[in-house]
This record gives sequence, structure tokens and C-alpha cells, in this order.
Amino acid sequence: GRAARGAGKAGLSHGAIAGLGAAAAVVTVGAAVTVVVVTHHHHSQPTASSAIAAGLTAKWTAAELTIGPRSLGAVTVGMTIPQASTAAGVRLVPVGDGVSDPVHGPHGLSVGEGGPGVGCVAAAEIAGVPKIVTQQGFPLGGTLAELKHVYGSKLHYVPRPAFGISPTAGWVVKLHGGNLAFVLGGVGYAKPGRIDFIIGGPGVVPSTECA
Repeated sequence: GRAARGAGKAGLSHGAIAGLGAAAAVVTVGAAVTVVVVTHHHHSQPTASSAIAAGLTAKWTAAELTIGPRSLGAVTVGMTIPQASTAAGVRLVPVGDGVSDPVHGPHGLSVGEGGPGVGCVAAAEIAGVPKIVTQQGFPLGGTLAELKHVYGSKLHYVPRPAFGISPTAGWVVKLHGGNLAFVLGGVGYAKPGRIDFIIGGPGVVPSTECA
């Protein structure tokens, strides 16, 4: 009625208003000025950031986990092995050198003991491992170029040490609460030329025994 006529005076036909659909609201201001307010409804879609956030609290049986400087999924540094087993949703058992793995999978995930409980967490690019991504968005299995792009000047190369159980060269980035260490797969690895091992924990380096 009156609002539509006012809209017509403002240069909007009945057809133009109808074309705006249910999202249009006609508001009359004073005697001659009509404002047509159009609202847009956006359907939210899952984003990479939401998947990363969900992966921070996920059990190890999930399809995607987030690794950080103090956690892998819901397993965090400082937990006892029984607590870590509960958080992971799978039973972790010792496999030697202070490392514990899931007894029946998923494969490629592990924790290393440090002090009274979990001191580090790790993920290796092998068959059966869930999708692993860091909090900054770098995926296990990504390239060295991608790693440098994500972390830039925060990333530092660590040469292979002369001694140790598994002396390994790689890259380290220091973050709030701990480090992330990255190892590049060589010839004979599942994905040569790609990052096939990530470790998270306070002070970890590529040679840290965590798997």
C-alpha cells in the first residue's frame, strides 16, 4: 500500500521490490522518502581454520588432527600415558626408548616420555596416518618450499648432530609453549623430498626421540 507507492515515487517499481524477494524490507521515512533495506544471508561453510581448531581437541581416531608445540589432537605434553591414552581414544603402549604408540593404530602417531609424562608428540607420513596439519596450516607431507612459505624467517635449519640415537638434520620453528621440528624425507621414504615427520614439544629438535 503506502510503502509500495512511496517506493514507486523513489524510483522503485512494484516489480523491482518483488524481485528483491523476502530479503527486502521497505521502510518509509517521513512522507516522501522510502528506504529499501536488503539483507543477504550467507550459508557458513567449513573453513581450514575451523578444521584446524577442531583438530586440536580431536581423538587420534579422527580423520584430521592438528599438531602444535605442546599437543597432537587432544593429547598434550604433561599428561601421563594413561591420560594420553584416554585423550587419544586409543591405548598407548611402550615400544622402546621412552616412546609409546597406539597398540592397534592409527599408525604414524606417537608420544615420547619426558619427566613423569608426555614430553613430546610426533606424526610420521606412513600408510594409515590421519591427515596432520600444524596450527599455522602446514600439512604433513608438504614440500620444503611450502614449509618456508608458512614460517618464513621463524624457520631455522638444524644440522645433523654427530651423536645421538637418531641423529637427524631438519628444521625447527620456536612457538609459544614449545617447538615444532620438521624432517625432510630422503630416498627410500614414502614421500622423498617432502616433510614426512613432525615433532612437537618444549625444546624438541629433529633428532628428538619421539617415534
